[in-house]
Amino acid sequence: MMQRDALHAFSPPGPRESVAAIGRLLLWQTLAGLFFAAAIYLMSDGIAGASALIGAALCLIPNLFFAMRVFPGLYAGSARRMVRGLYTAEALKFAVTVLLFIAVFRFVAPLRPDMLFIGFLLTQFSMIFAAWMTD
Repeated sequence: MMQRDALHAFSPPGPRESVAAIGRLLLWQTLAGLFFAAAIYLMSDGIAGASALIGAALCLIPNLFFAMRVFPGLYAGSARRMVRGLYTAEALKFAVTVLLFIAVFRFVAPLRPDMLFIGFLLTQFSMIFAAWMTD
């Protein structure tokens, strides 16, 4: 992480610092999802491992979508526009997540729903660990 001088120690991070931090968080999420899917694949069978990997992707794809939608315009405009943009991006992220889950349950077979949801949740909650590690 970039070192900040005493003058800027308490100022909010700039665009480059924010994008780098989000990139690190998404990298940690990706690694957590891949590690879990590989471990399940090695300990169980291919269907369970593939289901865990799909679950991780169901978390990562909407998060990437959110980041690409929010960060180009995060520092432009008024606070009201930024907040509106964040809420819009979060609503779209939720919609993308729901549509991806529907598509997976509709078109992917065979599937282990338990491993799918565990892969999704583990990848989602790895954000907490990632935020702690990158702080």
